[in-house]
Amino acid sequence: IKAALAAVLLCAAPACARVIGEAVATVNGKPLLMSEFQKNVEAKAEYYKHTAPALLEQKDAMQAVEREVLDSMISEQLLLQEAEKEKVRILDRDIDEGVDKIKKRFEVDESGKPLTPAEAEKVFQEEMKKEGLTPAKFRERVRGQLLAIRYADQTIRPKLVPPTEAQLKKLYDDTRLLLKGDNSPLKNLSEADGKALESLALRIKDMSAERIFVRHILVRVPKNAPMPDKKKALDKIKEAKAKIDKGESFGDVAAQYSEDPDSAKQEGKIGYIIRGWMPKEFEDKAFSLEVGKVSDPVETDFGYHLIKVDSKNAAQDLSLEDLRKGLTEYLTAMEQQREFQALVERLRKKASITENLPSAAQAPVADKKN
Repeated sequence: IKAALAAVLLCAAPACARVIGEAVATVNGKPLLMSEFQKNVEAKAEYYKHTAPALLEQKDAMQAVEREVLDSMISEQLLLQEAEKEKVRILDRDIDEGVDKIKKRFEVDESGKPLTPAEAEKVFQEEMKKEGLTPAKFRERVRGQLLAIRYADQTIRPKLVPPTEAQLKKLYDDTRLLLKGDNSPLKNLSEADGKALESLALRIKDMSAERIFVRHILVRVPKNAPMPDKKKALDKIKEAKAKIDKGESFGDVAAQYSEDPDSAKQEGKIGYIIRGWMPKEFEDKAFSLEVGKVSDPVETDFGYHLIKVDSKNAAQDLSLEDLRKGLTEYLTAMEQQREFQALVERLRKKASITENLPSAAQAPVADKKN
């Protein structure tokens, strides 16, 4: 249910007003601020910029983003009002946990580099200050989101029934057809449901693929770097290889030489990979290595690598029984999503909603399907 709500709970951004007090919509008399709406639109557009840039190039893309954001804000407000009407309770410790989860997002920088607790707290406080949130306002916002989540969960969960054996078998067969290039299972599905099924099939493909557990030592240098820089990097990686050949452990040498900080701290471990996850030069060498052997230097766009394979798992044809747990979770999540959409639709139908969307995204509420 939390996953189903992810698209709705966009309102973590504070009011940053273009027009102070102007409402983009009212929900049963409760105004939704234009300033908050604009902040959420900016955040959503930035998200699509990084995850699906092609969407923003389509005609009327920003109007579609505005429509999506406003629908989400209205839905959250409807859920919050219903939660308060039903006297749904949120404890202080629940809010504390919610705040902590949000703060954890600040524990790494944009490049993925871990921050110290002091650095993370500083970044978090700067973000709160920039967006005009006091600790009390921030906690109240978290409380509202948790109320909406809990109300939806309490309403939907009793209606869920375990998937039948026939449903599991059909889903299993549909994914196998998709992986064979037969798109007939998509024929009667909505675009969203079709994409979800395709995504599931690709995950099963990855689970079935040959996989190897790899470690590496990386000395960074761009492929187009000047020759003196490349020679220096190559000499360093050769020095690391010589130490391994003389009997030093791969993990110890990784800690000394590797310029991949995350894996260097873990004895060079990257973990299990399948084909398509790493640069081709890296994969070609890794998948051809014998278990326990260390490669000669391998050049990729990142620099020079030494690669070691700890274990290999052959490709496998996964049965329904192998996939039962994952298929059950998928069908349950899809049912949750349908129930969630039905809940929001029911709340919309009995609510008094007016909109003041300042763009072509304006659409009559009565015509809107969730």
